[in-house]
Amino acid sequence: MSAQQRLNSQISFQFYTGSRLMQRMYRPYLDEWGITYSQYLVLECLWEEDGQTIADLSIPLDLDSGTLSPLLKRMENGGFVRRQADKTDYRRVLFFLTQRGQKLQEEAIVMEQEIVKMLNFTDADLKAIGTVMAKINPNGKFTD
Repeated sequence: MSAQQRLNSQISFQFYTGSRLMQRMYRPYLDEWGITYSQYLVLECLWEEDGQTIADLSIPLDLDSGTLSPLLKRMENGGFVRRQADKTDYRRVLFFLTQRGQKLQEEAIVMEQEIVKMLNFTDADLKAIGTVMAKINPNGKFTD
C-alpha cells in the first residue's frame, strides 16, 4: 500500500483534506473582503446576534479568548467590528458589527449560494454530512 493510499484510508486525513479544500473555495471571497476564514466565522456569529462578548463568541466557535482577542482586535482595526463597554456592567466588553461588517452579510449569502452550487451537493448529501458530524460531536454543535 502506498503512502497516499494509507493516508486516504485514515478518516482524520479525509476530514483534514476536506477542511482545507473548503477553505480554499472560500479564499477568493475572503481575500477580496480582507478577512480570514476565522474572522468570517466571527461575522457569522455577530450577524446572528450582534453585541456579544468574547466568552459568548468562544462557545459556537470553539476558540479560546487567547485566540479570539487578537482576532477581534484585527477585525476592529479593519473596521468590521467595534468594541463597547456593557452599559450594565462596565467590566464586560461587547463586540458589535460596524456598517462595513453588516454590509458583508449580503455578499456572504451570495458566496454561500455560489459555493453550494460549485459543490453540487444534494439535500441528501448535506443531511448525510450533518449526520456524520453529529456522530463526531454528539453535544450538537454540528446539527441543525
